[in-house]
Amino acid sequence: MKTNLKFAALSAVFLAVACQKNQPQPVEGRNDNLGKGGGKTTMMVGTTYYVDNVGGNDSNAGTSTGSAWKNISKVNSFVFSPGDQILFKRGGAWTRTLRPQGEGISGSPIVIDAYGTGAKPIINGGGARDEGPDGLINTSDDILDGGATILLKNQSYWSINNIEVTNISSTQGNRQGIKIVVEDVPGSSTDEIVQGITIKGVTVRDVFGQYSFDTGKDTGGISLFFYRAPGSASSALVDARFQDIRIEECEVRDMNRGGIFSGCSDNLSADTHFDPNDYPISNLVIRRNIVDNCTGDGIVVRFAKAPLIESNLATNNHSGNESLVQHGVAIWCRSTKDAVFQFNEVYGTQAVSSDGMAFDADLRAVDTKFQYNYSHDNLGGFMLLIRSSENTTVRYNISQRDGRSNAVNRIFHFSKYPTSFSLPGDAQIYNNSVYVYDNTATTSTESVALSNFADNRTKFSNNIFYNQAGGIVKRPEDSSIWEYNHFYNYTNVPSSPTGIYGEGTGVNTNTTGNPLLSNAGSGGNLTGIGTKNQDGSSSLGTQVDGYKITSYASPAYQKGRLISNNGAKDFYGLTVSSSARPNKGAHNGCLGCN
Repeated sequence: MKTNLKFAALSAVFLAVACQKNQPQPVEGRNDNLGKGGGKTTMMVGTTYYVDNVGGNDSNAGTSTGSAWKNISKVNSFVFSPGDQILFKRGGAWTRTLRPQGEGISGSPIVIDAYGTGAKPIINGGGARDEGPDGLINTSDDILDGGATILLKNQSYWSINNIEVTNISSTQGNRQGIKIVVEDVPGSSTDEIVQGITIKGVTVRDVFGQYSFDTGKDTGGISLFFYRAPGSASSALVDARFQDIRIEECEVRDMNRGGIFSGCSDNLSADTHFDPNDYPISNLVIRRNIVDNCTGDGIVVRFAKAPLIESNLATNNHSGNESLVQHGVAIWCRSTKDAVFQFNEVYGTQAVSSDGMAFDADLRAVDTKFQYNYSHDNLGGFMLLIRSSENTTVRYNISQRDGRSNAVNRIFHFSKYPTSFSLPGDAQIYNNSVYVYDNTATTSTESVALSNFADNRTKFSNNIFYNQAGGIVKRPEDSSIWEYNHFYNYTNVPSSPTGIYGEGTGVNTNTTGNPLLSNAGSGGNLTGIGTKNQDGSSSLGTQVDGYKITSYASPAYQKGRLISNNGAKDFYGLTVSSSARPNKGAHNGCLGCN
């Protein structure tokens, strides 16, 4: 697969941002002290083992740089204890799958890391793939452990840091870079739980996984995977769980098919095997990662309760041949509850005939929030909502030049498929700023379409839709509610229900005219990690300030509708009142006015 040279520069930016004092704030009510266990923390001093592919020897003790081990086979033969460290020499390279044994405890994980100076140590799986009959995932009975360069199976409290992982091959197969597995033990009366896993500062690149839309989503970079063993009853799936998992500050690039993802051995029917109020994955954080050039999806979270996906940079995903990979979205969730996606930047997602959006609330995604994100230049659009997703909130985001694919042609897409499920319901889309550059990418002015197949429980409020070249609002088969939005350079503006601020019967609260923004359309590639911290601090300078309102005279200034539980902050970290009318758009202040 191709190597993306831009990541030398991006990694430098990544390191600078990661050291910022002001980091995104934990979501209110969320336990952000992950990986520390729920009970008493025990600190144990373990042994440090060194691995040197040039100067080492497997007959050595391995406990000093001068007596290092040499081969991964030696590491695989050893059972490690809580507090132990396995350090690979920087500049070294190994071609072998890593299968370390042992478990840590809360407060004393087993650590895989680097020592010395120079480039990260490289562990190459050498094209290893699963041991199924054809190397592909076809059934839940396939043996799913053989294709990962690094595998942890039913092992808790591990930390993997500062190494480079690859699994290069010329043919597709069931492969991953790092795979964390929890498998239910048939006949066991207790849950099998994997907890306290941290993956940080790791580069995962060039893993040639599987193209398949159905099963390939579990191949690629970093995988959390739970499955029942062959012969287990279907109800056993609920007994395999992940808790307290962090994936932070990693660089995942040049993948077939996915970047960072969670899944199970029967994704298509998994929802029937666990209580919808009792999700198998809890306390999952995916933060400050770079995910680039995945042929399918960038970040996919499935079967999780309250996952937090924030401050990631997802670029140039869904880059594969659509006849092979079919659908793909940069960042999305399915079969989740209370997922939060915030402070992410997404751009360059590709689309020819399907998908290619920045974000997606997919099947059975319930109570999902997409907030404080910056989405731009994604050919398939900004937001996809699939049938059976419920109560999705999309607020305080900026979408710039999204939706310019010839086939997709929309900013918001409410899918009518699969038809066996109900339409996406109760979506609340408010205080977003959407900029459409032009419609020259297609043969129809409908390229500026905003929605499709939304039901009457979906509400658009307080948004600014800014069209640089002019166009129409396309709303086929759409019965959603539009109120207190602002449109610039659009025709056939949606009508609204009767206003609540004395506008009078028949007065459209969806207004038109120049909103007097600072410099709409001026945002570029920020190439940073995290769009905006909720406390108002930022490492991104003024690069998205073009969407700030510049004058009290703006028809969007303090003309929005008051919304309860509005998050209290806008895109720029400014206060949004719980009692006064807000602005329309993602900015709640007035540049130069206060």
